[in-house]
Amino acid sequence: MNNKNILFWIVLFLSLPLFACTSFVLNGGSPYLAKNLDWEIDRGFLCYNLDGITKISISDPDFHWTAKYKSITNNQFGKEFPLGGMNEAGLVIEELSLFGQSYQCDTSKMLLNEFQWVQYQLDMNATVEDVVRSLERITITHDIMNLHYLITDKTGDIAVIECLEDGIAVHRGETLPYPVLSNNPYVKAMRYLGFFKGYGGEMEVQHRQGSPERFVSCVHLLNDKNIIDDPVSYALDLLDTVRQNDTQWQFIYDIDNLKVYCHIQSNSKPYEISFKKLKKIRHNQYAVPLYKDRYKKIRMTNEINQEQLDFVYQNLDNYFPGKEQVYDLMMEAGERSLQQK
Repeated sequence: MNNKNILFWIVLFLSLPLFACTSFVLNGGSPYLAKNLDWEIDRGFLCYNLDGITKISISDPDFHWTAKYKSITNNQFGKEFPLGGMNEAGLVIEELSLFGQSYQCDTSKMLLNEFQWVQYQLDMNATVEDVVRSLERITITHDIMNLHYLITDKTGDIAVIECLEDGIAVHRGETLPYPVLSNNPYVKAMRYLGFFKGYGGEMEVQHRQGSPERFVSCVHLLNDKNIIDDPVSYALDLLDTVRQNDTQWQFIYDIDNLKVYCHIQSNSKPYEISFKKLKKIRHNQYAVPLYKDRYKKIRMTNEINQEQLDFVYQNLDNYFPGKEQVYDLMMEAGERSLQQK
């Protein structure tokens, strides 16, 4: 290959949107899950989702459920399609993009869109064990992008669930030695870790921005035994160590206290929200914009929800070509949810 062709491929690679994230679980006497959201979209909402709301899968119209638990979620694809969140039972889920990985969906099971699956689990389940068991009858569709998920609960149980070429894989217990996830399949990330000192190899650990390097950095820093004095501050410091130029949001879930700490790039002041403060909310439209200078609570409307989904649709057109039906179904699901209570 000549230099001109090499330059072409480098420019092409750099022009591709790389939606990266890093997430981990630390135990400071109780579990905390933390995540950096690293990509170009800086607009979204914290949503409060009530129990008693009836839902329909956009991938399987025969699949209905009614939410058992309240939840707080971070949403960029509109109401009912969160990137992550926590429910009142202490179950926490965060999704991350899964690079370079095809996925074979088992259509013999009930189907859920890759983001609606997050909301379903927070609606219906209290533990990691519940989530894993649900995979016996429910699977994840790949409507927009391929994902994997880091999950924990009040007991400290942790799982990684991945959509892989031969189906859904679950890493838990002995197959999950480090509660860290970036944007490569977990097995490949572990294989890369083996090149570094302390993990079987000879390379020195350096804090760099690539997905495998962020995985190694988090594993290395989570091995520090002096992290328990202030878990929230330690988690934020670790997130800052692996943050990138396009880190838009940082989340820390304090599971025992049912609190969510959020820090957004456009606002130097962190935001804290808890289920205790939301006990008096009686409508399913409570939201906090995560893209403005101040965290002002609003009442989510169909118009605001459509504006949000339109914004994402227009900025992620590489992901939506030919998928207008998915967009329409996501809009309908949000409207249906907002009309209840």
